[in-house]
Amino acid sequence: MISRGQIKEKSRTILNRSAAVKGYYTDERMDQAIEEAMDLIAVEMFLAGEGWQTKYRTYTIDDGQLFLPIDPDITLINEVAVLVGDTVYVPMLYNELRGLTQAAPGAVSTIAPYTYQIVDNKIYFSTSIAGGGADFIRIKFTAYPDEIKNDSQPLPAHFDKAMQWLIIYRSATSAAQMAGKANTEWANTERLWYAKCIDVMNKRINQSRFIRDFC
Repeated sequence: MISRGQIKEKSRTILNRSAAVKGYYTDERMDQAIEEAMDLIAVEMFLAGEGWQTKYRTYTIDDGQLFLPIDPDITLINEVAVLVGDTVYVPMLYNELRGLTQAAPGAVSTIAPYTYQIVDNKIYFSTSIAGGGADFIRIKFTAYPDEIKNDSQPLPAHFDKAMQWLIIYRSATSAAQMAGKANTEWANTERLWYAKCIDVMNKRINQSRFIRDFC
């Protein structure tokens, strides 16, 4: 995988092809430009469809617990589920259909559903959790990529090759904008890589199985 240092050098090469501001593209400014590019692309990929950076996380819940703080790396919550029995998670309903019953998957019996709301960066349960225990709540969520802390650290693996090139060009654009250069000569190339990223995302979502090329 490509590292932040390699992205930085490729972005500087693009910048130096044009009328770059001499001495402006310091390491600190380039790091900021790369971070901005990664966050922008992450948001765009979230909007392109479910499945990018989707993760599961379970939580231990105490008997009578009323709310659960949301971890700072969670961006979008796709599902909150409660453990029924030993292995089955039943999705909660978001603040609606209170008082109805729902069937647990693979079971004949029904349960009274929990509902929840998200308020002040916490998940509030409609009624306090009865029983609780280890791994009692499971959240399916979308997360931002881990922050890159140094030049030797590689990009996360889910940034495929199209996204890598988009980060390179987008970083160059962000750095040029910091220097007051609003229009860039590589804008069309950046738009091309953006379109390729969306194509890859759509295919990844629609395929039953995605095989990554790690070459």
